[in-house]
Amino acid sequence: MFPKWSSLRVIGNSLPARLAVVMPFVGYMILFNDKLVDALKLVADVLPSCADKACVVALNLANLYQLYFGLMFIGVASFIYQLVCHPHIKRFDSAEAFTLAVRGVATTSDLLAYHAVSDRILKHSSTRDFVAGELGSVDSEAVKLGILNEYYRALDVAHSLTRGGVSLLYGIGLTLTLAPSLRTAWRIISSLDLISNLHF
Repeated sequence: MFPKWSSLRVIGNSLPARLAVVMPFVGYMILFNDKLVDALKLVADVLPSCADKACVVALNLANLYQLYFGLMFIGVASFIYQLVCHPHIKRFDSAEAFTLAVRGVATTSDLLAYHAVSDRILKHSSTRDFVAGELGSVDSEAVKLGILNEYYRALDVAHSLTRGGVSLLYGIGLTLTLAPSLRTAWRIISSLDLISNLHF
């Protein structure tokens, strides 16, 4: 239903998203500074006759507020992601990558612990003794790989409500952050069409 952690890691592991964690605090000090707000209002008033009005749009306080709140949502989402998402998901982008990296160093006790986590998250009912017996069987390598794959997949779908919340916050934040840029780009494109029509 909600995106998995391995999908959210594309945003959550990115440098801009990690930097956005501190942006609400820095942005608050800058954006809500009375002197800066007055200066931006003055500049917007002084430049009402820009050729395509793009410079006014770029300095418009509403756009700056929108950018601030967008970064705030992304920052909160990134903070929650860093807190809740398991380190294995942050480090490995797929179950296959995790399995290949861990298969040579995972001990039997590790595998039993991984299996217990998978059982708890995915609500399976196989017992520890059964799994220990399977690990001692002829097909123990296949069982080991199965446990590692299932463990990653379990971590990937853990904390479903939190994943939903992080997804929503990222969606709102990205929308708010991109909207001013898209509006400015549209106005510039529109003004270029107008200029090209005047020439022809």
